[in-house]
Amino acid sequence: LVPLGAFRVRDFDEPERLHRLDPPGIPIVDQPLRAMPAGRHNLVRPPTSFVGRKREMHDIASMLESQRILTLVGPGGTGKTRLATEAALTVADDWHDGVWLVSLADLEDHSLVPSAIADAIGLGPSATDRWPDVMAWAQDKRSLLVIDNLENHVATCAGLLPQLIQHPHIAIMTTSREPLSVAGERQYRVDPLEVPTAGADESAIRESPAVELFVDRATARRADFRLDDRSSADVARLCASLDGLPLAIEIAAAHLAVMNVQEILAGLHDRFGLLKSPDRTLPERHRTMANLHYVDPHLDPSEREYGSLLSDRPDLMNGQLLGFGRLATPEAWLSTWSGLSSNADLVRNLATIREPTLVV
Repeated sequence: LVPLGAFRVRDFDEPERLHRLDPPGIPIVDQPLRAMPAGRHNLVRPPTSFVGRKREMHDIASMLESQRILTLVGPGGTGKTRLATEAALTVADDWHDGVWLVSLADLEDHSLVPSAIADAIGLGPSATDRWPDVMAWAQDKRSLLVIDNLENHVATCAGLLPQLIQHPHIAIMTTSREPLSVAGERQYRVDPLEVPTAGADESAIRESPAVELFVDRATARRADFRLDDRSSADVARLCASLDGLPLAIEIAAAHLAVMNVQEILAGLHDRFGLLKSPDRTLPERHRTMANLHYVDPHLDPSEREYGSLLSDRPDLMNGQLLGFGRLATPEAWLSTWSGLSSNADLVRNLATIREPTLVV
C-alpha cells in the first residue's frame, strides 16, 4: 500500500486518508485522483443538521457550472450563509484549486476587502496593497470564492470582483441582502422556508420544511419533544407566524428548554424581546432577530425614511414578521404616507428599498 495523503471525499464530512494498491509485477497506471486534497478549502460545516433546500441546492450546483458570479440574495435570517456553505461543500471536488470562504460580516473598513480575500486564499502577509497579489494568484487557478455577507461592501466588491472573473477559471458565489448589479452576475433569491397552509392536516404539516427545521432544533433542546396531533397545529401556526425564517425558527425552538409552544406563540407580541438565542456559539448577528431591523446605510435620506417606516409599521406589512413582509394594499400605503411625498416618490423609494431585499 502506498499512502497518498488525506483527501476530501464526497459524502464524507472529514478528510479520509487514501492509499494505492501496488501489486508486485503489475504496471502502475498513474491517473490523477478525482478527490480534493485536504486543505483545499476552508469551509466549516456547522454542527447542526441541514434541513430542506433540496431544490435550491440543485439549482445552485447547476448554476455554478456556467455562472461566473452568482449572488444568493434575500433578507436577513433566510439562511443564505448556511445554504452557500452547504452548496460549496457539495461542489468542492469540482474546483481543483479549492473553494475559499471570505466572510465580510465583521469587516467595517471597505479598503480591507482585498486583505480579507487574500487571507482566505492563503496568501502570506504583505505590507502593500493586497489586490495585485490576489489577481496574480487567480491567473492560473480553477477556484470558487464564496464571499459572505457582502451587503455592507457592495460598492467595493462591485469594483473588484468583475476583475477577478477576467481569469477564465475563477467563479464567485456571494451572499447578500443586496445584489452587486454588475455585468455577468446571476441573482438567485433565497426565500424563507415553506410553511404549512392554513388548515393543513398533520401529514402535510410534517412535510413542511419550516416545521421540519423546528422539530429538528426542538428535539436538540428537549429530547421528549414530539410532533403529534396536539402539537402539530400549534407548531404550524408558530412557523407561519415566523414567516418561515430559519433564524427565527431556530431561536424560537431554543426556547423550548423553558417554554412550551403555546407560550412561545403567546410571546410573539414582543418578537424582538422574545427571539433572542441562548446559544453562545452563534455570532452576535444570529443571536437576536433585532439585528435584522436593517436599513441600508447607502440609501438617501428619503429612501431611508421609507425604510424606517416600513420596518416600524407592522400594520402595513400584512402580518409579516419584521417589516420584510408583503405589502398591504396600495391604498393603505398611499393613505399613510400621502403627507410625505408624491405617489411617484412612493413608488420610486419603494422600488429602491426593495432592491436590497428589505421587502419580500
